[in-house]
Amino acid sequence: MEHSEVIEADLARWYPRDADQLLAFYRGEMTLRRLWVLSRHLPRDSFTGRALHGEIADWTPETHLLARACNMLTSANAQRAGRRPSQNDMIKPPRDKKAQEVTKTKAKARSRERDQGWRDLDKMFNVG
Repeated sequence: MEHSEVIEADLARWYPRDADQLLAFYRGEMTLRRLWVLSRHLPRDSFTGRALHGEIADWTPETHLLARACNMLTSANAQRAGRRPSQNDMIKPPRDKKAQEVTKTKAKARSRERDQGWRDLDKMFNVG
């Protein structure tokens, strides 16, 4: 299991009544459904959430709104001062690990498709 250690730590932290739940699953004392339900509904800022999503797991919707409000105030103050806001002054929310991985995978796939397209054109016109 990929994140078994962090899941185990979270189960012990958030559901202390059943201390060794992952072990109970491996012994056959807990169903896969129960393990799935317990791990699926862990809070986003749990160890599992951080392992899956990175720093963004610590950001609540309120944190995102607060960062946006601060950035808007920074922009407004810079505009009143007759300058552009510095990127260093802006609060940048972290990116989701999964979203970054998907973006990288899609970019690689597009690159392969583009390269294949060029190879097909080369073959069509007997180039190379």
